[in-house]
Amino acid sequence: MDGTCPRLGTIFLDEIGEVDTSIQVKLLRVIQTRTFNRIGETRPRQFVGKIVAATNRDLAAEMKTGKFREDFYYRLCKRSDRDAVALRAIEGFPGRSAESARFICQRIAADEAEPLAREVETWITQHLGRNYPWPGNFRELEQCVRNVLIRKQYNPPKAPASVSGDDLNTLMESGAISADELLKDTSS
Repeated sequence: MDGTCPRLGTIFLDEIGEVDTSIQVKLLRVIQTRTFNRIGETRPRQFVGKIVAATNRDLAAEMKTGKFREDFYYRLCKRSDRDAVALRAIEGFPGRSAESARFICQRIAADEAEPLAREVETWITQHLGRNYPWPGNFRELEQCVRNVLIRKQYNPPKAPASVSGDDLNTLMESGAISADELLKDTSS
């Protein structure tokens, strides 16, 4: 090997559920043959390491609608069901999400991770509550930790509620609805 990727390294394919089916076919071939060509090269290269893929999509539903190729899914999980790991959304801040906040703080500021994690946990408990559902899962928690450490605040995105025409007029007059929220509400 030429030193650019360890022979037994790991490739992480993030948001694999978002990949177009035409790209899935190409990745399927690479995973199956364990060979690839760098852009501009004609010499095939071999990869024998691990491949890890992640998505927030329901791949079973995506396969039923034809948006995710079954052969690609089974190639990713070829050894057995033990190789496919499904994670649910983080449930509440205590428990695993507190551990995740410590992990994030460790990556940001190793020497000060514990006090920073306690600060973030306190802020989240006071402002979002212990049972905040973390709809954006780990990525939202990571964004929250960074915002709390830098700005001492985090404002989770809010889905605008569907409102009637009269309620919409009231919200517009009081300035309680943004233009983006107004456009989203009227387009649905």
